[in-house]
Amino acid sequence: MKRIPFVFLMSLALVLCACQKNPVEGKWEAASKDGLLQLIGCGSIEFKSSRMYLCGATDRVKYDVRGDQVVVRPSRGDSLVCHLNGPDQMYFEMNGEKLYWNRVK
Repeated sequence: MKRIPFVFLMSLALVLCACQKNPVEGKWEAASKDGLLQLIGCGSIEFKSSRMYLCGATDRVKYDVRGDQVVVRPSRGDSLVCHLNGPDQMYFEMNGEKLYWNRVK
């Protein structure tokens, strides 16, 4: 009889861990379209539960949430480390340049 509550609590803990909110999910617009973004003609990025949309391209992704950083691991190419500056602002580095983004509401 003592195993049922333990199993229930462990199952509940696993479910709660799996429901962790991904802070980068949603649509983002570039804070400035200068430099690299102007060169590649890209002004928005969107993250969904298993996909990323950037510059007209779609890729499957996995996320690793680490406090105020989210590592985005696409199926192709290099990982992207998003640094959150609050709930609606972030930046990541691409080709040595910091690109700043604001969440679209």
